[in-house]
Amino acid sequence: MLDGAVRLPKQLFGEESIVGGAAEGDTKPPVIEEDKEFLEKKEKLQDLEQQISNVPQQAESLVKNHHDMGETMGQLGLAFVKLTKFESEEAIYDSQKACAADMKNVATAAVKASRLYRELNAQNCQTFGKAS
Repeated sequence: MLDGAVRLPKQLFGEESIVGGAAEGDTKPPVIEEDKEFLEKKEKLQDLEQQISNVPQQAESLVKNHHDMGETMGQLGLAFVKLTKFESEEAIYDSQKACAADMKNVATAAVKASRLYRELNAQNCQTFGKAS
């Protein structure tokens, strides 16, 4: 009722149409929210929305990092295999043979880790809906 009374002079002088509401250029002032709980929840919701919008980039980054880690572990494993072969062939002392055996274990572990990273990456790609 008060809103109608406020708009009556404008309607009478032609600044505002009766049916259409406010004339062009006549805007309502923005609503200022003072409810602190509402504002806090609104801010949290905006933060969550931002985090959700970043998920695809984070997933892509995770897949790339796991791919790179798998490649690196594979290269490390192959380097240790070559070093182990050299050490085994050139070993004169028992300590050198023991060291070569330990390096072979490291090489095997690195190659296995590389395979595990590749499997993990394939599963991640499948989970995220991306072709590997």
